[in-house]
Amino acid sequence: MFAQKRQLLKTIWLPSQKLRQPARQCILKWAWEFLGFFEESFHVKLDHDKDVMDIVLIGSAANYFYTWSSDIDVHIFVDISGILKVCNPEIANEFVWYLQDYFIRFFKPKICGRKLEIAIFHNFYIKNNDGTFGKDGQVPDIAKNAASYSVLRDEWIVKPQKYDKQTLKNLQMQTERIYAQMKKCAEHIIDEKMSPACADKLLLQFNKDREEERYNNTWMDNGPCGFAYKMAKRKGLVRRLKKYIKQASKAGLAV
Repeated sequence: MFAQKRQLLKTIWLPSQKLRQPARQCILKWAWEFLGFFEESFHVKLDHDKDVMDIVLIGSAANYFYTWSSDIDVHIFVDISGILKVCNPEIANEFVWYLQDYFIRFFKPKICGRKLEIAIFHNFYIKNNDGTFGKDGQVPDIAKNAASYSVLRDEWIVKPQKYDKQTLKNLQMQTERIYAQMKKCAEHIIDEKMSPACADKLLLQFNKDREEERYNNTWMDNGPCGFAYKMAKRKGLVRRLKKYIKQASKAGLAV
């Protein structure tokens, strides 16, 4: 979990830390296909030069903490102000998340044998610190809070950095503490046969903590909340909670 690699993921990166062209073209292909799916679903036509601000590679594949099971995480930053003028923003946001999930489940996109996690980030979902969504054609601030690579421009937005030994030690201690808290809460919910809404709320809190950690830039590329969630997934804790939600919902548990 905390093995900091000496080099970036070789299957997608050159020794010069430039994205390999076959990987870059594959990412762009899937990104444009998803945007086409997005446009068709909303019955709109985006101006790709103006509305699509960037296609950004982030996550473990853009830094030194990848594993054999790491996904390729790609964020598409899109200005959908035109859609938000005619649609309820909250409904539009929920529909975007549904489309992302459906696209990944149905098309199963992959890059160099690894699962592609693709997501749209738009003006309702995130804003800059001053309330705007991007400035002068640049991606919003959130894309600059960790290692990130512009696939469109074929250049780094923020280059990855390595932790020193003491930082790694502190990271491991904090991660293990957060994971222990997650596990304790999850097991209490399951053992006490609590409402599935409690389990769902716990999962939502996991993700909220990860997003806040990334947005607040409290760590360079990876923080204890992010690593604790990965640990929870690898140890089956997230799967157990999702299974419990399904079973408890069928059983009609409400307390």
